[in-house]
Amino acid sequence: MTVTAIKIMFVLGILGHALNMYCDRILSIFPNGTIKFDNIAEIKKDGVLAKMMEGVSPEVPLRSAVLGVFALVLEFLSYVSLGIYTYEKSQVFGAIMFVTAAFFCIVGSGFHVKTALAEYVFLKLDGDSRAKDIMLDLKDNALILRICMAVMVVYIITLIAAIVTGVIGFPVWSVIFTILPVAILLFPLKIMRITDLQESVQSHTKDSYDVTITKCLWHTACQENGCEELCRLFCDVDDVTYGGLKKIGFTRTQTLGYGGDCCDFHFFRK
Repeated sequence: MTVTAIKIMFVLGILGHALNMYCDRILSIFPNGTIKFDNIAEIKKDGVLAKMMEGVSPEVPLRSAVLGVFALVLEFLSYVSLGIYTYEKSQVFGAIMFVTAAFFCIVGSGFHVKTALAEYVFLKLDGDSRAKDIMLDLKDNALILRICMAVMVVYIITLIAAIVTGVIGFPVWSVIFTILPVAILLFPLKIMRITDLQESVQSHTKDSYDVTITKCLWHTACQENGCEELCRLFCDVDDVTYGGLKKIGFTRTQTLGYGGDCCDFHFFRK
């Protein structure tokens, strides 16, 4: 596969991710509230969800379902193009990336359609108590979500390994553009939405910023899927991501992945 073809696929992938963000947004942000991880218990109360989604047309989740599948197809093109390129350099790395990308996009499409269908059913049944129970049952995607997340983690780790080992000829610093380091950066800075998948305490001064993580998404995912040793790779990526910053220093004495009680990030002005 030529570099030009890969660039085209990457552009399509960017468009796919942008479209997917829109599809997720209309499934969670409504005129009278937002569905988030931290308000699930409140949503289960009678009348709360109906009030939150008041005025929303059943066509909205249907639109999200159709466009969401199309978005994942575009994302698949970008993921698989990188896998094909890697396959030309290393059949092992390339095959892993192709299979995991295909699995993620196929199962992810089903996951998205199922979630959209749950809201469609709720709205068509006028949002009564029975409709709410059906919706919450259909939205119970915890296992599917964890599997998809674990598969994508494998894809990203494989890509990082291919970069770090020099197999695909990318400079080592290009690791910072993979999804994993970006996610690691967003979690401690609380740029991502509130979630019970991680727990941390932050503090800061004029010249420093500290994050103590006592529950980590990556550690939990690896632990629950019986591959705790892989979590150390996530920890090592932090050294690559933050260790070479020119104006910001980074230290850490322990991590959950290496058997510590927490991950104690310390950032400071050089």
